[in-house]
Amino acid sequence: MAREITKPKGRGDRVTPPEECHRCGACCANVGCPPFRREEIASLHAETRYIVEWFERHDPQRDQCVTPCYFLNLATRKCLIYEHRPQACRDFRPASHLCKEHRRAFVPCLDQFTESMKTRH
Repeated sequence: MAREITKPKGRGDRVTPPEECHRCGACCANVGCPPFRREEIASLHAETRYIVEWFERHDPQRDQCVTPCYFLNLATRKCLIYEHRPQACRDFRPASHLCKEHRRAFVPCLDQFTESMKTRH
């Protein structure tokens, strides 16, 4: 049986612990609407609150579909309101069973989208 040979880590190399977020965007790929509680919405910046309330009024079924969160930048896979994200998003645990399920289900789609965007520009 062959042993896997790994490159020794240098001082500048960073080892990512398995419980750390990989920034893949999979957790936000099927949220539809960010899961804000009423008191969280009230404390948002006016512009962000307007967007949340607009989607609540004009697209109430959005959170029942497999749709990316409207605050997910699909090109960078970053949350546009990360510092103000709802508590439910803050509580989501990287490397949890649910995280791994989302990665399996959505990372290939996100990768395909990212590649298609590169070829368009």
